Amino acid sequence: MLKHGGCAKGIIDFSININPCVTQKLLMPYVEKAVDEVGRYPDIQGNSLVKKIAEVENVAADHIIVGNGASDCLYTCARALKPQTVLIIEPTFTEYRRAFEVVGSHVLSLTIDLSDQQGIIEEKLIHQIKKIKGDMVILCNPNNPTGAVYSEAFIEQMIKIQAAHKGFVLLDASFRQFEGLSTYFNEKRWNLIELMSLTKYYGVPGLRCGYLMATKSVIMAMKEEQVPWSVNGLTLEIMPGLMADMTLVKATQEWYAAEKSKIEKALIDLSFVKPMKSHANFICCRLSNVSAYTLNKWLGHQESPMALRTCEDFVGMGDDFIRIGLKSALNNDQLIEALIRYEEEVYG
Repeated sequence: MLKHGGCAKGIIDFSININPCVTQKLLMPYVEKAVDEVGRYPDIQGNSLVKKIAEVENVAADHIIVGNGASDCLYTCARALKPQTVLIIEPTFTEYRRAFEVVGSHVLSLTIDLSDQQGIIEEKLIHQIKKIKGDMVILCNPNNPTGAVYSEAFIEQMIKIQAAHKGFVLLDASFRQFEGLSTYFNEKRWNLIELMSLTKYYGVPGLRCGYLMATKSVIMAMKEEQVPWSVNGLTLEIMPGLMADMTLVKATQEWYAAEKSKIEKALIDLSFVKPMKSHANFICCRLSNVSAYTLNKWLGHQESPMALRTCEDFVGMGDDFIRIGLKSALNNDQLIEALIRYEEEVYG
């Protein structure tokens, strides 16, 4: 199983979801400017980055906390709130369960039927959320690994249902930038907590940077639990400039539109792959007559070895699902050509 981008060097890794438009050439001016920060202690609460995020999201700075990646913010939130009952809409990112089980929360899965239409899925979920009345509901939107997006009406209804019994909604929107989706958080939605990653869109997983937006009381509780100096000096120096780089934004928009469309069309034409509608920089597919393990093994023995993300560790999914992260035009073409060869060799 390939997860968290765990491929050896020399393998084209489609299991990761990192923006390929962020090149070494683009990053180097920011890195060179930030080198002096290595010899200084960073701002303990990362206020320079908080200020930039507040500007981008149009949210007051005291509603924002930054951390060592979105996962760090997630675990800090769990320690701060310690909800008794947590509902997770599955299949989705597996760290949610780990983060809240560590603090003793009773975690329940609301597992959707991937064959249902989105409207039916949302109706069923609303019924379950009303019935259980959990202290927190966790939703990833766009969802990892399926790429599905829930309707605004559904999210609004879920927020209101939870508010009625003083429950929270934790919305992970880490992939929303690729389709230009705006934040759901505002000060009136006191029970909404929105989680964001900066490593996916800005292509800097090694820097580890994420943030969370919530009501002031939640942010204050999290600061009490957060490890000091959670964000390093290099990140605090590099990220504000990178977030303001409109050349990168334009390049990303053009790459995303072209490559997503190209891969979707190619996958639809394959007899053994059924791609799911995705609103993120990856595409989840259901395989027929081949397992993810078998396909990955075959891809790993090609002239240009490559690997896809298998999905058997996601609740409600098995070894007949794969997730393909979009990469450079060249890499995407190599994958398409390889999958066509596989179909010709195996199915004639």
